Amino acid sequence: MTGQLTILHHGWSWFKRKFMSIVNTLQFLGWTAQFVILVGLAILATCVISFQIPYMHDNETVVHWIRALLSFIVFEVYLQWLCLKLVTNTYRPFKHGAIPEGVSLGQKLGVSESDHEPQHVSNGISNGKSNVSDVNENGDLIRVRNTANDPAKKNVMYVATEFPMDSSDEIKRTAFPYFSWAPCIMCNRPRPPRCHHCSVCNVCVLKRDHHCFVTGVCVGYRNLRYFVTFLFWAVVATSFGLYYWIPYYYYETLKYTSIVDLFFPIAILRAALGYIRWQHPALIALLWLLTLFFIWSLGFFVLTIKNIKVGKTTKEVDFNIDLKDIRTLSEKIESVFGKYWILNFLVPMHFVFEPKDDPVKWPFIKTY
Repeated sequence: MTGQLTILHHGWSWFKRKFMSIVNTLQFLGWTAQFVILVGLAILATCVISFQIPYMHDNETVVHWIRALLSFIVFEVYLQWLCLKLVTNTYRPFKHGAIPEGVSLGQKLGVSESDHEPQHVSNGISNGKSNVSDVNENGDLIRVRNTANDPAKKNVMYVATEFPMDSSDEIKRTAFPYFSWAPCIMCNRPRPPRCHHCSVCNVCVLKRDHHCFVTGVCVGYRNLRYFVTFLFWAVVATSFGLYYWIPYYYYETLKYTSIVDLFFPIAILRAALGYIRWQHPALIALLWLLTLFFIWSLGFFVLTIKNIKVGKTTKEVDFNIDLKDIRTLSEKIESVFGKYWILNFLVPMHFVFEPKDDPVKWPFIKTY
């Protein structure tokens, strides 16, 4: 049973990486996703404020207060989305620190007590294909191998170190420990541990978690807090919307349609043939958008909170990278949100309380 679950987990991870590789390579899909989120949320909020809330409440004072509350929630969604998009995680050596003296490229850092000394991976492997899982979901030019049966090859990444001389050749890749300084041939300089190059953003991103197609930027060291707060308010907003939208659909739309019209392409076809009015498939489509946005935001919110709890990025969790954040839970939270973390859910605080982390040296991370 355990073996079957492991196979399913790896299968899902592979599918998710390949899907995200397609989505993020086609940048117009990212712009489409941003348009759907921004415009769709505005339309949904307008419908709830204009129709659903007055439908559910007779008292005008109550209606005004609930409308004000929903307006505040939607404002927070847009504010956190904007902060997530604008706050940068770009690695700048003059600001964050260059490779320290005494540390060489490929030197394994954060060594735990179980290791005796820092390790190097010498004689890097070029064009390693065998048993190599591609992490190139955003053109990172990096590959990771995590072979539990071969400790010498565990937590090894294959980094692009040389461009091909001919179009028929492949990029030369060299093996490096995952938690080490490695070269970035795109930026032509070394990059610190947990920092990866994104071909969509075309920069090296500190503590890169993933590329978010909802905002068109990478989530990382400085804006992870806004990814969490955006998801939180998105869950609140969509929950609020579903609370009012479902009864409205049941009493005001379902009686004019049928169950099969819940599959809105059928509802659109029936509207085109004149069996139902056009506003009904529009309401059904908006209900689906609201439901899917709720599922997406809740799922990512739970997963991100779990990652913060263990002190890992999404990449490190997906590939089961062996490292440990030795700090307490409150310290891990401050490493993302800074001091007074609760304030981040109301107003932007990144320029006042920076994340309590060292995105270059990572003194609290231990590797195995």
